[in-house]
Amino acid sequence: MTNIDPTQIITPKTVATLRAQARERRIKSACQTAISDVLDENTSRNLLTAAWMGTLTDSQKDMFAQGQAWIQTMQEESRAAIAQNRDPVWPQPPEGLAALTAAF
Repeated sequence: MTNIDPTQIITPKTVATLRAQARERRIKSACQTAISDVLDENTSRNLLTAAWMGTLTDSQKDMFAQGQAWIQTMQEESRAAIAQNRDPVWPQPPEGLAALTAAF
């Protein structure tokens, strides 16, 4: 009798699953980093507060909406790249978003 536990054997299927999970984490992390590089959590909170308080100008509201749409597109690209087993093609942030975030 051996001391080998057959439930602990790592099969090629297990390896493939572990690699896919690691790849998914890397893509999601890259997406989050790319978004945070443009719009960090504190700035996002400040913009949301300003929007809620009604203190954004019309052009700031428009840019904020474009920024939110960009974030959604980034997340969709992340999901698509994972599902289609391909490298993500990240969209560029809207022109003017960096200026808006710098103000907040």
